[in-house]
Order: sequence, then C-alpha cells, then structure tokens
Amino acid sequence: HGATEVKHAPKASVVLYGRRIDALLSSIKGKSYFAQYMLSHIAVVCRRVGLRGGYISQFAGAYEENSELWLKNRKELQDIKRFCEKRESQLLVVVTPFLSDLTSHYPLQIEHNTVVNFCRCNKMNTLDLFPYFYGHRAESLWINPLNGHPNKQAHKIMAEAVSKYILMEMQ
Repeated sequence: HGATEVKHAPKASVVLYGRRIDALLSSIKGKSYFAQYMLSHIAVVCRRVGLRGGYISQFAGAYEENSELWLKNRKELQDIKRFCEKRESQLLVVVTPFLSDLTSHYPLQIEHNTVVNFCRCNKMNTLDLFPYFYGHRAESLWINPLNGHPNKQAHKIMAEAVSKYILMEMQ
C-alpha cells in the first residue's frame, strides 16, 4: 500500500497509508503491552503539559448548547426525571469527574459544570463529585497505569459522598 494523499482529513486527523493515526494506534495498543505502557505514559505527559488528547479531546465542545450529544443527553435526563416523578421515586444524578488533572486546571471543567448546572436548574437532586476528588493525584485513583477507570479508593470516595448526600439531603 502506498501513502494516500488526503486533502481534507476528518477532524484534522493525520492520515497514514489511508488510515487515521488513532485507528492505527488502537490496533497496536490492543496487541502490545509495551505499546499500551508507552501510549498511556505519553498521554499522561501530554495532559500534564496541557495538551488535550485521547478521551478528553472527544468531550471538548461536546456539551456546547446546541451540540447533538448534549441535546440528546439533556432530553434523556429530563425523560429519566419524568419517569421517576410518575413513580414517585427520587432521582439522584451523580456527576463524576474524568480522572485527569483534578486541580483548578481540570480539563473538562466547562463540560462538567454544564451537566451539573443543567441538572440543578431542572430541579434534579445533583451531587457533584468534583469537590470530593479535587487535589487527589488522578493516577492514584486509576485501576492501573493502562486503565484510567476508577479504582477501589475512587469508588470509596464516591460511595461515601453518595451515602452522605442521601442521608442529609434526600430524606
């Protein structure tokens, strides 16, 4: 296969031999522990110097007022609220931060606040977990360096915050 000339790559993706770089990296990452290790560490360094990439860049702008995703999510939240009201059940929306740079430089603060504010303005019980995670080193809350999902410690923080909220606010 020769290199393919691309005049307009989608979302400014770099094209290499007719494939988007992210697709190439995904295929390598799934087959090599070394590649997973290196890519996860490169991502951490990029986040620390302010470069947004990977999952974070997918969310940037996704919660702007008229974005398709945010319109869909708002409707679904309102549908869930109506569903609970019809059944005389209480709804609690728990907004969990993406585990990355849990400081005043949190890369998804705008998107996070958009969801929290929408829920509160629509009179949904809303628990914003960002303050509970603020200041923690994000990587210490990951399952492992290759998996940024919440680990046991992060789940404990969530469980304690949710329990406290339910006992104090939802009786």
